Amino acid sequence: MKNLRLKSNISDAGQEILKFIWDFIYERISPPEFEQLVYDHEVGLLSILTDESVEYLIEFPYRHGDTHELRYNLRKVFQGISSRCECVKYPEEFPFNQRLMFDFSEDCIEAMEYVENIFTKNMRLISEDKSIEGYWNWYHNEIKHEDEYFHEGKYYQCNNCEQCWLIILNETDPVYLLKRVFKDEIGNKVESLCGYKKKKE
Repeated sequence: MKNLRLKSNISDAGQEILKFIWDFIYERISPPEFEQLVYDHEVGLLSILTDESVEYLIEFPYRHGDTHELRYNLRKVFQGISSRCECVKYPEEFPFNQRLMFDFSEDCIEAMEYVENIFTKNMRLISEDKSIEGYWNWYHNEIKHEDEYFHEGKYYQCNNCEQCWLIILNETDPVYLLKRVFKDEIGNKVESLCGYKKKKE
């Protein structure tokens, strides 16, 4: 597959294109829908990608080509690109227990810097829930997994799209756990949001 390449700078027009690219990566839109958006937003794409890369996306055979590989390559290209709204990079349904985000057992500082300085850069802290701190169990198919130690939970809201997030540091793995929540869910017990159960002392 031809390499997709970014231009050195991402313009404001290019930032607006990022959402439908991530919608395609996470299969929120179909290949034919993405194909039409590529045609409709050719100028915006040219502010993000090189001319050769945009030409490749326009000529890609979406109805019978390997769209799985295309999504994979798009994600590799765009994962590290900072946008005004980082929320667009993650699926609408982001499983709380999925270790997809950042496993920083080897480079803890890098992941912490991402969450604190990039992911939440354009978010406001709404509240903190100190009751979350402690040992938790996650149950899958009625099987209890090993204890996991959570730090306090923090609720943020994106200044751009108004999406709310619950962010918890799981010290056991260690990983950051991110969960999309509705504003009226803030303050609810973690059990009702993600299926974990706090270990009884």
